[in-house]
Amino acid sequence: MNTPERAIGYEIRVLGTLDARWSSWFAGLHVASDPSGETTLTGPLRDQAALHGVLARVRDLGLPLIAVRRLDHEPGCTDDADAADLDPKKTHDAIHDQIPDLQGDT
Repeated sequence: MNTPERAIGYEIRVLGTLDARWSSWFAGLHVASDPSGETTLTGPLRDQAALHGVLARVRDLGLPLIAVRRLDHEPGCTDDADAADLDPKKTHDAIHDQIPDLQGDT
């Protein structure tokens, strides 16, 4: 089985509100909640076992899982542009800047 040479970035969204103090419990992922009651965990994980560990912790807290998304698109790509994708704060801000505001269009 091949293992990646570097960590892979993930975004995990759950229903429920957690604050940044949960970061260390979730393998150092950036933890941010929004006013709608969703929490996003973002950052690099070393391998699939680490991902499954984080997902087990989500399950153990009883938080409904909304989505899991791999952030880097090309396995093995190690250029500086992909490294920027692994910055949890930049990734979180960029993702939420792209989500349209649907509340005003009812």
